[in-house]
Amino acid sequence: MEFRLGQTRLTIQFSFVAMLALSALLDPEGWGVLGLLAALLHELGHLFCCLLLKQPPKALHLTCFGPALLPGNRLPSQKQELLILLSGSGVNLLCAGICFGASLWLPKLAVFGGFHLLLGLLNLFPACGLDGGKALALCLEQHLEPPWDQRLFCIIQFVFLILFTTFCLYWTIKNRLHWTGLVFCGYLWLAAILPGTERTTH
Repeated sequence: MEFRLGQTRLTIQFSFVAMLALSALLDPEGWGVLGLLAALLHELGHLFCCLLLKQPPKALHLTCFGPALLPGNRLPSQKQELLILLSGSGVNLLCAGICFGASLWLPKLAVFGGFHLLLGLLNLFPACGLDGGKALALCLEQHLEPPWDQRLFCIIQFVFLILFTTFCLYWTIKNRLHWTGLVFCGYLWLAAILPGTERTTH
């Protein structure tokens, strides 16, 4: 299914609909669906900011791997790019506040607020592959000359990954939690090690 929103192409793949249906069937509590909805609102936050700044992206794809926003041909200014990068987490944190406030009357909304809070904060981490890492790289690029901006970014990222991985490992072993946190750490390490990471919104 394909729609047009101005110059932006919205594509809903069958795999995305199938994933929603499968999540609803296998997860009666609806955690998978809530996670996908939180990720969708995150990308819609990027999309709304792009349109507000008159920097329309090429497309928004909804696939089984979640939503993905493809940047347009025009390059935004550094200030615009920073706003676009932070807009996704901004929407998640705003939704988290609304859900937690409304949970006084509808307690189940607190779970949805938790998904938004987690997704919003995770995307602000200073690591490659995340909006926070791209925003940090952009700020360092503005204030430092190369290659010092890249060196400082690598130091900050390395220290953060060591601390975050240690925390996830300790918390998982001590509380016998699910290994999802360690998988996420593995993704961050791969994104940090593999070359060719570009600043694009996710």
